[in-house]
Amino acid sequence: MKNKVIKNILKLTFWFIICTSSVCKAQLVPSNGTPLFNKDPDLPTGTYYKDIAWELDKFEGTWKWHRNDSIATIVLEKIEYVFFDDTQKYEDLIQGEYKFVVGGNVIQDYLSRLNDNSLVDLDHYISGNFIMHKNHYPTCDECSNSERRLFVYFIDPDYSYINAAMILRHIVDNGQEKLEALLYSFDGFV
Repeated sequence: MKNKVIKNILKLTFWFIICTSSVCKAQLVPSNGTPLFNKDPDLPTGTYYKDIAWELDKFEGTWKWHRNDSIATIVLEKIEYVFFDDTQKYEDLIQGEYKFVVGGNVIQDYLSRLNDNSLVDLDHYISGNFIMHKNHYPTCDECSNSERRLFVYFIDPDYSYINAAMILRHIVDNGQEKLEALLYSFDGFV
């Protein structure tokens, strides 16, 4: 009887160790809520930075800009649980593609890449998840203190040598949702 009790205690201890160690490998951010815009780089490998504040949701969708005979279309999707090799952590992010038409002529059209299952999440020409507050550079004087912007990397395959990004701002103007996009270059190119 005594051996059976010891055996059961050892089994219970073994299963407890297995269960707790696998939780550590796929750890969520603390349940009290560390939002995506407040990532802690000191959390262990395998941590999942989840968009628990739904900051990325407002950027999802199809956005169109037009002026005179030029039309730009950007389609953005939220992707969850993406593994980043450099940090060994999981994160939610926005990915997307774009189309540019001038005078009825298609200059660039990468929208079909969103349906290309051979691409991994970070291979898209628009991707990122860095949440910015009003004082992040470049600052946003017209942003409220609680407003968040989104920094995403932007690739133009015709000019892949230009290291560029977009800073996206979601605005509601007279009941209409709008996306303000500021193109940003790290290299001084415009």
